[in-house]
Order: sequence, then C-alpha cells, then structure tokens
Amino acid sequence: RGDGLGVLAVKMALEWIKERRVPEMKRRKHVVETIAQMARYNPFFEKAGFVYMWDTASGRPVLMYPLTDEARNLIKRFLESDPYASKTSGKLYHSRYGRVEPLNGPIVLKNVGKVYTSILDLSKLPHELQEVLRAFGVEKRVVERYVLRNVNLKISPGEVVVVMGASGAGKTTLLRMIIGATLNSVDERYGPSEGEITMPSNVKIECLLPGEHEPSFKDESLLEHVASKTGDPYTAVEILNAVGLSDAVFYRARFVELSTGQKERAKLASMLASKPNLIIVDEFAAHLDPLTAQRVARKLANVCRSAGITLVVATNRPEIIKALTPTKIVFVGYGTTHTIEAEKMEAYIGSP
Repeated sequence: RGDGLGVLAVKMALEWIKERRVPEMKRRKHVVETIAQMARYNPFFEKAGFVYMWDTASGRPVLMYPLTDEARNLIKRFLESDPYASKTSGKLYHSRYGRVEPLNGPIVLKNVGKVYTSILDLSKLPHELQEVLRAFGVEKRVVERYVLRNVNLKISPGEVVVVMGASGAGKTTLLRMIIGATLNSVDERYGPSEGEITMPSNVKIECLLPGEHEPSFKDESLLEHVASKTGDPYTAVEILNAVGLSDAVFYRARFVELSTGQKERAKLASMLASKPNLIIVDEFAAHLDPLTAQRVARKLANVCRSAGITLVVATNRPEIIKALTPTKIVFVGYGTTHTIEAEKMEAYIGSP
C-alpha cells in the first residue's frame, strides 16, 4: 500500500473481472463487494474506486465497486435517497488531522550575521602532529570566519520554504538560528552574532537536525508512539500513511527495527503527531531513494498546507524541491542569502 502498488493491483483485478468474468447461472455480474474494517483507517479501497454503502450488523463497513452503468446508477440513487447513506455520499474515510493554530506572525531575520570563532593551539596536540601542521605554516592563532552576513529574510505563516546551498555554505547555521530564537537557546551555535530574529509569540516548533535535535523513541511500536501523542488511533494511522509508512508491518514495528530511511520517516511522523505550527528539517529525505523521497515530500507538503503548518526544509535535490512545490527558495552561499519567490522558481528548478 505504501508504494501504491496495492491500489494498482486492485484496479487491475477489477479490470480483469469486467473483461473476463464468467457468468454464474447466466446472470451478469454488476458489482464487486468487499467488507473491510481497514477502510475506516485508510482510503485504500476508495482510491481504487469503491463506494461506501453501509455497515454490517457487527459494525463492519461494506464497500461496492460498480461493474456496469446500471449498477452505477442504482448505487448513485441509493446514496441520494437513503437517509443514512445520503449523509456520507459514499465516502467513509475522512482526514482527522485537522488544522493547527497557525503562526500569528511572520518569522523575520533582520541584518543577521553569524561568525564562528575558533582558537588553533598546537600545544595540545601530540608532537608529531604539531610538526606536520608547522610544515604547512600552521601556528597558534584565532580564526574568525563569517558564515552568514546581512541576512534579511521573512517567512510568512503557512509557507513551505526550501533552503539550498553547497555543503558548508551555511544552510544548517541558518536553520540553527531560527531554532535557537524559538527555543531561547543559550548554545552559542544557535544564536546570531549580529542582527535580530523575531519569532511569532505562539510558535510551537518541531525540528529535525540529525545528531542535534531529533524525536526520541522508546521500545513501543510506531503506532503506539504516534497514538500516544495524538490521543487518537485514526489520526495516528493517517500520519504514518502520510510519511510513507502505510503498511501494517510498520504500524507494529519498533523504531530500532527500521532501516535508516524508515527511521527518518518515523521521525517525521513523530513530529507531525505533536501538531506543531512550525517544522524545520535539515537534509530532508537524505536517506530515501528518489521516488520514495518525492512521495514523502509531496504528502508532507500537502499535510502542512492543509493544517496551516509552516515548513522549512534544507535540501539540494531538485526532485524533492519540485515535489514540495515551495512558496520560496532561499539560496545560501558566499556568506549571504538570496530568495526566489514562487513565480520565478521555474527558471531555477523547472516546472513541477
């Protein structure tokens, strides 16, 4: 189901039934019926074209797929005339994630700069290493390097923003400073050397900076972990589906049992489960293959847009950027930033 192959297989089976079905007792087949409790948690059958009809006496949903125009018309008439079915219009699955309280103002960086200072002292190194460095003219000195200078940036509530730049250009530094301003961090790495950063007063952040800020997992299953945050198993399943962990084997898996790419998606699920209004991700989808990365990026962006979540991610992969369809791209390089708005984006990454 996670790769869409399940829906494709069902559609192919339905086509086979329509074209090659063998009538029993000389009667035509009009519908394919399925009874599936799973349909309450995942729109798997509805994506294949099934229509929700009613529940059995034991509370299990009945879905039908019309094979003929006659059946299609009868189902339509039933959904319009039945007092109970008319309330659902043939739809069983509905998103439960809902909306968050959006940021009550923009994120503003004004004349922000970041200088990294390091003291190079050879005396603390082994003698043989000191000799190697001296051979290259390295002695004790204080090194100050501007990573970012005069950065002016505005991120409006609900935007999807991509940060691009070469390795070491300052992408992570930019994200750190936004995170630091949100969390009031005293860590020197997370504060600007100059300028000011203004954050909305109601910001609720979730961030993923590998090795620095990451969601933590215990020994519980993924479904337990996400449901403990949402308080609702339906929403938990929806979130796991959104990040590409839509097979039941993942629902019951523990974090330690996952591959590196699956762990990255589990972290995204944990962040969404907290219902933040700001999500920041560094090196987004770094461990995912191109097709999976695009699917996850597209679903994550859709969830954030629907829920009113501001999303800021750092990536250089063009297929991911296209899938995210960002409102702006922030290029980081040469110690500063340059912002490209959505209407001018096609010239840089091509049309989505």
